[in-house]
Amino acid sequence: MIGEIKRRLGVVKALSDTASEIRRECGAIKNKLEDILRNLNKIPPKNMGFPELAEKNEMIIQQIDAINKFISIVDSAGEAENKIPVDALAEILVNANDLVDSSSKKCVSLLEAERITEAEKEVLRIVSIIGQIKSIVEGLSKSSEELKSIKRQLGIARKIFTSFTSITRRKVQDVFDVIQSDIERYYSMLHPGDAHRNITLKLPPSRRASVELRIESFGKKDEDPRAYGSEGHLDSLGLCIFLAFVKEFNKDCSLVVLDDVVTTVDIGHRENICKLLIEEFGDKQLIITTHEGLWYEQLRNHYRAAKMEGNFNYITATKWEVSSGPTIRPYKPRWERIIEKIDNGDKSAGNDARTYMEWALEAICNSLEAQVIFRDSREWNIGELFSAAKNRAERLIDNEEYKERVSQAFANLERTIIYGNILSHNDPMAEELSITETGNFCNAVNDLYCTFLCPNCSTLIRYIRDLKRIRCFNPKCDKQFEVKAS
Repeated sequence: MIGEIKRRLGVVKALSDTASEIRRECGAIKNKLEDILRNLNKIPPKNMGFPELAEKNEMIIQQIDAINKFISIVDSAGEAENKIPVDALAEILVNANDLVDSSSKKCVSLLEAERITEAEKEVLRIVSIIGQIKSIVEGLSKSSEELKSIKRQLGIARKIFTSFTSITRRKVQDVFDVIQSDIERYYSMLHPGDAHRNITLKLPPSRRASVELRIESFGKKDEDPRAYGSEGHLDSLGLCIFLAFVKEFNKDCSLVVLDDVVTTVDIGHRENICKLLIEEFGDKQLIITTHEGLWYEQLRNHYRAAKMEGNFNYITATKWEVSSGPTIRPYKPRWERIIEKIDNGDKSAGNDARTYMEWALEAICNSLEAQVIFRDSREWNIGELFSAAKNRAERLIDNEEYKERVSQAFANLERTIIYGNILSHNDPMAEELSITETGNFCNAVNDLYCTFLCPNCSTLIRYIRDLKRIRCFNPKCDKQFEVKAS
């Protein structure tokens, strides 16, 4: 059946092409006949003062009538209503040419017989030139009218284009004005207390297909964000703009895809991205991909704290091939993977735990606002992070019971931290360590991190400077952990 349909479609296309060719050919024939008509009408058949031309006059009238009738035949042939009689067409062309030639010769002979003077010949030449000029003037006049018509159409087109462009720009700017408040709010959530504010999107009147992004930075208004913003600031601002568009225009579509959106964003602001997604886009179906294992853990923790973890599937892509695509498996949290290795006697768990320790110490420093030596690369060593977190906790915590628990957790890790260094490098001493010692180090890392989690909802607790409190920051927690701080 499909083959027959294709065959018939091919036939129809061929017929359509043939019909188009017929119309083109008929148009050419019609143009040729109309040229002949114009030439015949130029021959003045009357008032010449030569009775000898009466016969020619009658023949010209008959020829013009025959051509007009034949043009109607050509028109109907172009619509495939009949065929053009080729012989008749050839006869018309021959007769017309013969008539023009014979009339011209007859006129010349009559003029010579009359023996007109040189002055009269000059008059005739001038009359002929005047006739040509008249024809040119008529053509120019027609062209002038056509030009006026085209100019009027061009003026209308310009007005339509100007109106359309103006309305389009106004509507686009209206859209920008609507989403600016969301962009500003989202950016403030990611960068609370930041020196960048008052974000605006504008369409420059002098440029097409271009948008100006402006922001107030360090008190300087109407700045390009690239002037003072870091790569992390710019990327997070781009995320805010994208999410604002989603909020405004994807109301009927619940799906939002975020692919590797935190690559350049530091750990503290990554937490704020988690908060933004939960609070503002909890009603959306999110597909989130990332190479950042630490943010993956943060995201899980935030959804768990919001009691939304059961709404999500967590998977890991272990490899990818062109032919088969990604190979995926259910995701296991970092600590579960470490425990599994310890249970299997695999001392590489120590290397995983050392990475876990670095992430945990950075998270604790961030939550307690600990002072760490500034580095552009943000690559602090373990000793710097450990000392900053330990010293800050000891000075900050004002609850003796909790302070003792935290100090004990730091002490346990400090006793075993050497195992992490040995197990993470090509150290011959690694062979001498037992799986029990490896497990002790891993447990010390996890115990320290868990000491800074809310016992009720497992959210990382944070220092609130204005309240002089260290507390759980999860609004959905039924029993938020809280202790006094100095």
